[in-house]
Amino acid sequence: MPEYKSIFDGNLDIFTNHFKVYLIVGGMPEVVKKYLNTKSFTAAGEVQDKIMEAYLLDISKYALFLLKLIMKKLLVKENTFLL
Repeated sequence: MPEYKSIFDGNLDIFTNHFKVYLIVGGMPEVVKKYLNTKSFTAAGEVQDKIMEAYLLDISKYALFLLKLIMKKLLVKENTFLL
């Protein structure tokens, strides 16, 4: 019968370090690519910030519409109690 070795034998530090990098960098492809090319958490963080800014700008396009929709539903709900 073959003897099996744990994948962690002698490699635990390597796996731990890779996991720590993943926790900081995350899994967004553009951010990962930046980190792999520069080995800089700062550079990767700048890409993360740009992505977050883009998300916030995109969300803000719909915020007023959603607020109006919520207010309409609340007003309809309030008016049903008056009937």
